[in-house]
Amino acid sequence: YFISKLAASGGLAALDGMGFHPYAPDAQSTLDLVVRLRNQLVAAGRPEMPIYADEAGQEAITFDPTTGKTSPSDRQPALRAHDQFPTDAARGANLAYSGEALAASDCGVAQFLPYGVSGPFSDTYDAGKGALPRTEAWMGLFFKSSGQPTLSAQALQRASQRWAARFDAGGSGAPTPLALCGAGTTPPSAQLQIDATFTATQPGCVAVSTSYDGNPLESAILRFVDPATGAEVAQARTDARGSASQCVPYELAGKAFRVYANIGQTGTTGVVECDVPVVGCPVGAAIVAGRGTVSAAAATGYKPGAAPAVATAPREACTWGLAVEVSRFKAEPRKAHGRQQLTASVTCSTAVRGTRLKFTVLKKSQGSKRERKVSTIWLTAGKPRLVGIPGVRRRERLILLHRGEPTIGVPRLRASLEVGKTGVRTVFSAR
Repeated sequence: YFISKLAASGGLAALDGMGFHPYAPDAQSTLDLVVRLRNQLVAAGRPEMPIYADEAGQEAITFDPTTGKTSPSDRQPALRAHDQFPTDAARGANLAYSGEALAASDCGVAQFLPYGVSGPFSDTYDAGKGALPRTEAWMGLFFKSSGQPTLSAQALQRASQRWAARFDAGGSGAPTPLALCGAGTTPPSAQLQIDATFTATQPGCVAVSTSYDGNPLESAILRFVDPATGAEVAQARTDARGSASQCVPYELAGKAFRVYANIGQTGTTGVVECDVPVVGCPVGAAIVAGRGTVSAAAATGYKPGAAPAVATAPREACTWGLAVEVSRFKAEPRKAHGRQQLTASVTCSTAVRGTRLKFTVLKKSQGSKRERKVSTIWLTAGKPRLVGIPGVRRRERLILLHRGEPTIGVPRLRASLEVGKTGVRTVFSAR
Protein backbone atom coordinates (compact mmCIF):
# COMPACT_ATOMS: atom_id res chain seq x y z
CA TYR A 1 0.00 0.00 0.00
CA PHE A 2 2.76 2.44 0.96
CA ILE A 3 4.79 1.74 -2.19
CA SER A 4 1.78 2.06 -4.49
CA LYS A 5 0.86 5.40 -2.92
CA LEU A 6 4.48 6.56 -3.12
CA ALA A 7 4.57 5.64 -6.80
CA ALA A 8 1.26 7.38 -7.49
CA SER A 9 2.61 10.60 -5.96
CA GLY A 10 5.78 10.43 -8.06
CA GLY A 11 8.03 9.85 -5.06
CA LEU A 12 9.23 6.44 -6.17
CA ALA A 13 10.68 7.90 -9.37
CA ALA A 14 13.03 10.07 -7.30
CA LEU A 15 14.60 7.11 -5.48
CA ASP A 16 17.71 5.15 -6.52
CA GLY A 17 17.10 2.21 -4.22
CA MET A 18 14.80 0.81 -1.55
CA GLY A 19 16.03 0.17 1.98
CA PHE A 20 14.26 -2.72 3.68
CA HIS A 21 14.41 -4.59 7.00
CA PRO A 22 13.39 -8.21 6.35
CA TYR A 23 13.25 -9.23 10.00
CA ALA A 24 11.92 -12.77 10.14
CA PRO A 25 12.45 -15.83 12.35
CA ASP A 26 13.68 -18.22 9.63
CA ALA A 27 15.25 -18.25 6.18
CA GLN A 28 12.06 -18.99 4.23
CA SER A 29 10.19 -16.13 5.91
CA THR A 30 13.07 -13.74 5.18
CA LEU A 31 13.03 -14.69 1.50
CA ASP A 32 9.23 -14.35 1.37
CA LEU A 33 9.42 -10.76 2.61
CA VAL A 34 11.92 -9.79 -0.08
CA VAL A 35 9.84 -11.48 -2.79
CA ARG A 36 6.79 -9.52 -1.64
CA LEU A 37 8.70 -6.24 -1.81
CA ARG A 38 10.05 -7.01 -5.28
CA ASN A 39 6.53 -7.81 -6.51
CA GLN A 40 5.32 -4.46 -5.18
CA LEU A 41 8.14 -2.61 -6.95
CA VAL A 42 7.33 -4.41 -10.18
CA ALA A 43 3.66 -3.47 -9.86
CA ALA A 44 4.68 0.14 -9.18
CA GLY A 45 6.72 0.32 -12.38
CA ARG A 46 10.23 0.08 -10.83
CA PRO A 47 11.23 -3.56 -11.41
CA GLU A 48 14.92 -2.65 -11.68
CA MET A 49 15.22 -0.77 -8.39
CA PRO A 50 17.88 -2.38 -6.15
CA ILE A 51 16.84 -3.57 -2.71
CA TYR A 52 19.12 -2.88 0.25
CA ALA A 53 18.31 -5.37 3.01
CA ASP A 54 20.08 -3.25 5.59
CA GLU A 55 18.75 -4.87 8.77
CA ALA A 56 18.00 -8.50 9.48
CA GLY A 57 18.55 -10.68 12.50
CA GLN A 58 17.14 -12.10 15.68
CA GLU A 59 17.83 -12.54 19.36
CA ALA A 60 19.45 -15.85 20.31
CA ILE A 61 20.77 -17.83 23.24
CA THR A 62 24.56 -17.53 23.15
CA PHE A 63 27.55 -19.20 24.77
CA ASP A 64 30.48 -16.91 25.56
CA PRO A 65 33.71 -18.96 25.49
CA THR A 66 35.60 -16.33 27.48
CA THR A 67 33.23 -16.51 30.45
CA GLY A 68 31.84 -20.03 30.01
CA LYS A 69 28.31 -18.69 30.42
CA THR A 70 25.19 -19.40 28.39
CA SER A 71 22.88 -16.40 28.32
CA PRO A 72 20.18 -15.51 28.95
CA SER A 73 20.25 -18.20 31.59
CA ASP A 74 16.50 -18.15 32.24
CA ARG A 75 15.51 -19.17 28.70
CA GLN A 76 15.44 -22.53 26.96
CA PRO A 77 16.18 -22.67 23.21
CA ALA A 78 12.97 -22.20 21.24
CA LEU A 79 11.69 -25.18 19.29
CA ARG A 80 10.76 -22.76 16.50
CA ALA A 81 12.52 -19.46 16.01
CA HIS A 82 9.32 -17.42 15.91
CA ASP A 83 8.86 -18.31 19.59
CA GLN A 84 12.00 -16.15 20.17
CA PHE A 85 15.47 -17.08 21.42
CA PRO A 86 16.55 -19.98 19.22
CA THR A 87 20.12 -21.22 19.57
CA ASP A 88 22.98 -19.14 18.24
CA ALA A 89 23.72 -21.94 15.75
CA ALA A 90 20.15 -21.90 14.39
CA ARG A 91 20.30 -18.13 13.98
CA GLY A 92 23.62 -18.51 12.17
CA ALA A 93 22.16 -20.97 9.68
CA ASN A 94 19.13 -18.76 9.02
CA LEU A 95 21.20 -15.61 8.46
CA ALA A 96 23.90 -17.28 6.37
CA TYR A 97 21.38 -19.09 4.21
CA SER A 98 19.23 -15.98 3.74
CA GLY A 99 22.22 -13.83 2.80
CA GLU A 100 23.64 -16.29 0.28
CA ALA A 101 20.26 -17.09 -1.25
CA LEU A 102 19.38 -13.41 -1.71
CA ALA A 103 22.81 -12.59 -3.14
CA ALA A 104 22.48 -15.42 -5.66
CA SER A 105 18.83 -14.74 -6.47
CA ASP A 106 17.12 -12.79 -9.25
CA CYS A 107 15.59 -10.37 -6.70
CA GLY A 108 18.11 -7.58 -7.24
CA VAL A 109 19.31 -7.45 -3.63
CA ALA A 110 22.38 -5.22 -3.47
CA GLN A 111 23.10 -5.55 0.24
CA PHE A 112 22.41 -7.80 3.20
CA LEU A 113 23.37 -6.43 6.63
CA PRO A 114 22.59 -8.27 9.87
CA TYR A 115 21.71 -6.35 13.01
CA GLY A 116 23.77 -5.73 15.01
CA VAL A 117 27.55 -5.87 15.30
CA SER A 118 27.67 -6.13 19.08
CA GLY A 119 25.13 -6.07 21.82
CA PRO A 120 25.06 -5.54 25.54
CA PHE A 121 23.91 -9.16 26.04
CA SER A 122 21.92 -8.00 29.05
CA ASP A 123 18.38 -6.91 29.75
CA THR A 124 19.13 -3.18 29.62
CA TYR A 125 21.74 -0.85 28.17
CA ASP A 126 21.75 1.61 31.04
CA ALA A 127 18.91 2.03 33.48
CA GLY A 128 19.68 5.76 33.59
CA LYS A 129 19.15 6.14 29.85
CA GLY A 130 16.17 3.88 29.47
CA ALA A 131 15.76 0.17 29.02
CA LEU A 132 16.44 -1.66 25.79
CA PRO A 133 13.86 -4.23 24.66
CA ARG A 134 15.07 -7.56 25.88
CA THR A 135 15.05 -9.22 22.48
CA GLU A 136 17.17 -6.47 20.94
CA ALA A 137 19.71 -6.79 23.73
CA TRP A 138 20.62 -10.27 22.47
CA MET A 139 20.93 -9.61 18.74
CA GLY A 140 24.65 -8.79 18.68
CA LEU A 141 27.04 -10.87 16.57
CA PHE A 142 30.13 -10.19 18.72
CA PHE A 143 30.42 -10.32 22.49
CA LYS A 144 30.80 -6.79 23.81
CA SER A 145 33.18 -7.72 26.63
CA SER A 146 35.68 -9.75 24.61
CA GLY A 147 35.03 -9.00 20.96
CA GLN A 148 34.79 -12.73 20.27
CA PRO A 149 32.42 -13.76 17.46
CA THR A 150 29.22 -15.65 18.14
CA LEU A 151 28.41 -18.76 16.11
CA SER A 152 26.18 -16.56 13.95
CA ALA A 153 29.08 -14.21 13.19
CA GLN A 154 31.30 -17.14 12.25
CA ALA A 155 28.61 -18.53 9.94
CA LEU A 156 28.20 -15.15 8.22
CA GLN A 157 31.95 -14.82 7.79
CA ARG A 158 32.15 -18.21 6.05
CA ALA A 159 29.16 -17.31 3.88
CA SER A 160 30.83 -14.04 2.85
CA GLN A 161 34.06 -15.86 2.01
CA ARG A 162 32.21 -18.42 -0.10
CA TRP A 163 30.42 -15.68 -2.01
CA ALA A 164 33.58 -13.60 -2.53
CA ALA A 165 35.49 -16.66 -3.75
CA ARG A 166 33.14 -16.93 -6.72
CA PHE A 167 34.51 -13.65 -8.04
CA ASP A 168 38.18 -14.12 -7.16
CA ALA A 169 40.72 -15.17 -9.76
CA GLY A 170 40.06 -18.76 -10.61
CA GLY A 171 36.59 -18.65 -9.11
CA SER A 172 33.51 -19.77 -10.94
CA GLY A 173 32.02 -16.28 -11.13
CA ALA A 174 28.39 -15.43 -10.66
CA PRO A 175 26.30 -18.59 -10.77
CA THR A 176 22.96 -19.08 -12.46
CA PRO A 177 20.57 -16.78 -10.56
CA LEU A 178 18.22 -18.58 -8.21
CA ALA A 179 14.66 -18.25 -9.50
CA LEU A 180 13.14 -16.57 -6.45
CA CYS A 181 11.47 -13.36 -7.61
CA GLY A 182 11.08 -14.00 -11.33
CA ALA A 183 9.71 -16.68 -13.58
CA GLY A 184 11.51 -19.87 -14.49
CA THR A 185 13.04 -22.69 -12.50
CA THR A 186 16.40 -23.35 -10.93
CA PRO A 187 18.00 -26.76 -11.51
CA PRO A 188 18.98 -28.57 -8.29
CA SER A 189 22.65 -28.43 -9.33
CA ALA A 190 22.56 -24.61 -9.15
CA GLN A 191 20.82 -24.41 -5.78
CA LEU A 192 22.46 -24.02 -2.38
CA GLN A 193 23.48 -27.30 -0.76
CA ILE A 194 21.36 -28.26 2.24
CA ASP A 195 22.96 -31.10 4.17
CA ALA A 196 20.64 -33.70 5.63
CA THR A 197 20.48 -37.04 7.38
CA PHE A 198 17.35 -39.09 6.73
CA THR A 199 16.44 -41.73 9.30
CA ALA A 200 13.64 -44.27 9.03
CA THR A 201 11.81 -44.26 12.36
CA GLN A 202 9.27 -46.96 11.55
CA PRO A 203 7.83 -48.49 8.37
CA GLY A 204 6.76 -45.69 6.07
CA CYS A 205 7.98 -42.94 8.43
CA VAL A 206 11.13 -40.82 8.05
CA ALA A 207 12.84 -38.20 10.20
CA VAL A 208 15.22 -35.63 8.75
CA SER A 209 17.94 -33.49 10.27
CA THR A 210 18.86 -30.55 8.04
CA SER A 211 21.83 -28.21 8.35
CA TYR A 212 23.58 -25.47 6.43
CA ASP A 213 27.32 -25.07 6.78
CA GLY A 214 27.18 -27.24 9.89
CA ASN A 215 24.38 -25.38 11.71
CA PRO A 216 20.78 -26.60 12.10
CA LEU A 217 18.52 -25.15 9.41
CA GLU A 218 14.89 -24.27 10.07
CA SER A 219 12.11 -23.98 7.44
CA ALA A 220 13.33 -26.73 5.09
CA ILE A 221 10.40 -28.83 3.88
CA LEU A 222 10.66 -32.63 4.13
CA ARG A 223 8.81 -33.92 1.08
CA PHE A 224 7.46 -37.37 0.22
CA VAL A 225 6.93 -38.16 -3.46
CA ASP A 226 5.14 -41.06 -5.12
CA PRO A 227 7.64 -42.24 -7.80
CA ALA A 228 4.83 -43.74 -9.88
CA THR A 229 3.04 -40.42 -10.39
CA GLY A 230 5.61 -37.81 -9.31
CA ALA A 231 2.99 -36.33 -6.97
CA GLU A 232 3.88 -35.04 -3.52
CA VAL A 233 1.92 -37.00 -0.94
CA ALA A 234 3.14 -35.64 2.42
CA GLN A 235 5.40 -32.98 3.89
CA ALA A 236 6.69 -31.54 7.16
CA ARG A 237 8.71 -28.46 8.07
CA THR A 238 11.96 -28.51 10.04
CA ASP A 239 12.13 -26.67 13.35
CA ALA A 240 14.94 -24.66 14.94
CA ARG A 241 16.83 -27.89 15.60
CA GLY A 242 16.69 -28.68 11.88
CA SER A 243 14.37 -31.60 12.67
CA ALA A 244 11.14 -32.85 11.12
CA SER A 245 9.38 -36.19 10.76
CA GLN A 246 6.46 -37.50 8.76
CA CYS A 247 4.82 -40.71 7.57
CA VAL A 248 3.52 -41.54 4.12
CA PRO A 249 -0.27 -41.76 3.82
CA TYR A 250 -2.03 -45.09 4.02
CA GLU A 251 -2.28 -45.56 0.25
CA LEU A 252 1.53 -45.69 -0.10
CA ALA A 253 2.09 -48.09 2.79
CA GLY A 254 4.49 -50.84 1.80
CA LYS A 255 5.34 -49.17 -1.51
CA ALA A 256 8.44 -47.39 -2.71
CA PHE A 257 8.64 -43.63 -2.16
CA ARG A 258 11.16 -40.81 -2.39
CA VAL A 259 12.16 -38.27 0.24
CA TYR A 260 14.13 -35.04 0.07
CA ALA A 261 14.13 -31.62 1.72
CA ASN A 262 14.30 -28.17 0.19
CA ILE A 263 13.62 -24.46 0.62
CA GLY A 264 11.75 -23.52 -2.52
CA GLN A 265 14.09 -23.24 -5.49
CA THR A 266 16.94 -21.80 -3.46
CA GLY A 267 18.34 -24.92 -1.80
CA THR A 268 17.89 -28.66 -1.73
CA THR A 269 19.24 -31.93 -0.38
CA GLY A 270 19.75 -35.07 -2.38
CA VAL A 271 16.88 -37.48 -2.99
CA VAL A 272 16.63 -40.84 -1.25
CA GLU A 273 14.78 -43.72 -2.88
CA CYS A 274 13.05 -45.71 -0.13
CA ASP A 275 12.85 -48.86 -2.21
CA VAL A 276 13.20 -51.73 0.27
CA PRO A 277 10.20 -54.06 -0.12
CA VAL A 278 7.56 -54.32 2.60
CA VAL A 279 9.19 -52.12 5.22
CA GLY A 280 10.00 -49.11 3.06
CA CYS A 281 13.18 -47.43 4.29
CA PRO A 282 15.11 -49.63 6.78
CA VAL A 283 14.01 -49.03 10.35
CA GLY A 284 16.53 -47.17 12.50
CA ALA A 285 19.13 -46.78 9.72
CA ALA A 286 20.79 -43.48 8.91
CA ILE A 287 20.41 -42.59 5.25
CA VAL A 288 22.83 -39.89 4.15
CA ALA A 289 22.70 -38.68 0.56
CA GLY A 290 24.32 -35.89 -1.40
CA ARG A 291 22.99 -34.57 -4.68
CA GLY A 292 21.18 -36.97 -6.96
CA THR A 293 19.08 -40.00 -6.15
CA VAL A 294 20.41 -42.69 -3.82
CA SER A 295 18.82 -46.05 -3.07
CA ALA A 296 18.12 -46.59 0.61
CA ALA A 297 19.56 -50.09 0.28
CA ALA A 298 22.74 -48.77 -1.33
CA ALA A 299 23.07 -45.95 1.18
CA THR A 300 22.81 -48.18 4.22
CA GLY A 301 23.92 -51.60 3.07
CA TYR A 302 20.48 -52.95 3.89
CA LYS A 303 19.40 -55.74 1.57
CA PRO A 304 15.93 -57.24 1.11
CA GLY A 305 15.67 -60.34 3.24
CA ALA A 306 18.37 -59.25 5.69
CA ALA A 307 15.65 -58.74 8.27
CA PRO A 308 12.27 -60.38 8.68
CA ALA A 309 9.40 -58.76 6.85
CA VAL A 310 7.52 -56.34 9.05
CA ALA A 311 3.75 -56.25 8.82
CA THR A 312 2.96 -52.63 8.14
CA ALA A 313 0.60 -50.81 10.42
CA PRO A 314 0.79 -47.47 8.65
CA ARG A 315 0.14 -44.27 10.49
CA GLU A 316 -2.14 -41.89 8.67
CA ALA A 317 -0.89 -38.45 7.81
CA CYS A 318 -1.60 -35.79 10.40
CA THR A 319 -5.21 -35.02 11.32
CA TRP A 320 -5.48 -31.50 12.69
CA GLY A 321 -8.13 -30.66 15.25
CA LEU A 322 -9.42 -27.41 16.71
CA ALA A 323 -11.44 -27.62 19.92
CA VAL A 324 -13.10 -24.63 21.60
CA GLU A 325 -14.65 -24.94 25.06
CA VAL A 326 -16.87 -21.95 25.86
CA SER A 327 -16.92 -20.83 29.49
CA ARG A 328 -18.54 -17.75 31.01
CA PHE A 329 -19.63 -14.44 29.54
CA LYS A 330 -18.88 -11.47 31.78
CA ALA A 331 -20.96 -8.38 31.00
CA GLU A 332 -19.49 -4.92 31.53
CA PRO A 333 -21.37 -2.87 34.18
CA ARG A 334 -24.09 -0.73 32.62
CA LYS A 335 -23.04 -1.73 29.10
CA ALA A 336 -24.54 -4.04 26.50
CA HIS A 337 -21.26 -5.71 25.64
CA GLY A 338 -18.81 -7.79 27.66
CA ARG A 339 -16.02 -10.36 27.57
CA GLN A 340 -16.46 -13.95 26.40
CA GLN A 341 -14.05 -16.42 27.95
CA LEU A 342 -13.15 -19.63 26.15
CA THR A 343 -10.47 -22.31 26.09
CA ALA A 344 -9.07 -23.17 22.66
CA SER A 345 -6.68 -25.96 21.74
CA VAL A 346 -5.11 -27.30 18.56
CA THR A 347 -3.99 -30.90 18.14
CA CYS A 348 -2.28 -32.90 15.42
CA SER A 349 -1.75 -36.63 15.50
CA THR A 350 1.80 -36.55 14.16
CA ALA A 351 2.92 -32.93 14.48
CA VAL A 352 5.66 -31.85 16.84
CA ARG A 353 4.25 -30.29 19.97
CA GLY A 354 4.97 -26.59 20.11
CA THR A 355 3.86 -25.60 16.60
CA ARG A 356 2.32 -22.11 16.89
CA LEU A 357 -0.61 -21.09 14.69
CA LYS A 358 -2.14 -17.67 14.19
CA PHE A 359 -5.93 -17.41 14.52
CA THR A 360 -8.08 -14.46 13.53
CA VAL A 361 -11.08 -13.88 15.82
CA LEU A 362 -14.15 -12.60 13.96
CA LYS A 363 -17.61 -11.66 15.18
CA LYS A 364 -20.94 -11.70 13.36
CA SER A 365 -24.05 -9.94 14.62
CA GLN A 366 -27.52 -11.38 14.31
CA GLY A 367 -29.09 -10.72 10.93
CA SER A 368 -25.78 -9.59 9.44
CA LYS A 369 -23.79 -11.42 6.78
CA ARG A 370 -20.63 -9.47 7.56
CA GLU A 371 -17.85 -10.89 9.73
CA ARG A 372 -15.74 -8.26 11.51
CA LYS A 373 -12.30 -8.85 12.98
CA VAL A 374 -12.13 -8.57 16.75
CA SER A 375 -8.61 -9.67 17.58
CA THR A 376 -5.79 -12.11 16.85
CA ILE A 377 -4.63 -14.97 19.06
CA TRP A 378 -1.83 -17.52 18.85
CA LEU A 379 -2.40 -21.15 19.78
CA THR A 380 0.34 -23.69 20.43
CA ALA A 381 -0.34 -27.27 19.35
CA GLY A 382 -0.91 -29.49 22.38
CA LYS A 383 -1.32 -26.58 24.83
CA PRO A 384 -4.89 -25.44 25.62
CA ARG A 385 -5.14 -21.70 26.13
CA LEU A 386 -7.69 -19.67 28.09
CA VAL A 387 -8.48 -16.41 26.29
CA GLY A 388 -10.94 -13.58 26.77
CA ILE A 389 -12.57 -11.89 23.78
CA PRO A 390 -13.70 -8.36 24.73
CA GLY A 391 -16.28 -6.11 23.06
CA VAL A 392 -18.85 -8.78 22.20
CA ARG A 393 -22.58 -9.09 22.91
CA ARG A 394 -24.79 -12.02 23.84
CA ARG A 395 -26.11 -14.00 20.87
CA GLU A 396 -23.43 -12.62 18.58
CA ARG A 397 -21.40 -15.31 16.82
CA LEU A 398 -17.65 -15.65 17.31
CA ILE A 399 -15.46 -17.36 14.71
CA LEU A 400 -11.90 -18.60 15.26
CA LEU A 401 -10.18 -18.90 11.88
CA HIS A 402 -6.76 -20.21 10.83
CA ARG A 403 -6.33 -19.70 7.10
CA GLY A 404 -4.02 -22.66 6.61
CA GLU A 405 -0.31 -23.01 5.83
CA PRO A 406 0.08 -25.45 2.90
CA THR A 407 3.88 -25.26 3.02
CA ILE A 408 3.90 -27.05 6.38
CA GLY A 409 0.75 -29.11 5.87
CA VAL A 410 -1.66 -27.15 8.07
CA PRO A 411 -5.21 -26.96 6.64
CA ARG A 412 -7.79 -24.24 7.12
CA LEU A 413 -9.29 -24.52 10.63
CA ARG A 414 -12.50 -22.80 11.72
CA ALA A 415 -14.72 -22.95 14.79
CA SER A 416 -17.95 -21.01 15.37
CA LEU A 417 -19.75 -20.37 18.66
CA GLU A 418 -22.51 -18.22 20.09
CA VAL A 419 -21.59 -15.63 22.72
CA GLY A 420 -23.15 -16.40 26.09
CA LYS A 421 -23.66 -20.13 25.53
CA THR A 422 -21.49 -22.80 27.10
CA GLY A 423 -20.29 -26.07 25.64
CA VAL A 424 -17.63 -27.47 23.32
CA ARG A 425 -17.26 -26.76 19.64
CA THR A 426 -14.86 -29.02 17.73
CA VAL A 427 -13.80 -28.87 14.10
CA PHE A 428 -11.58 -31.50 12.46
CA SER A 429 -9.84 -31.15 9.12
CA ALA A 430 -8.06 -34.22 7.75
CA ARG A 431 -4.84 -34.14 5.77
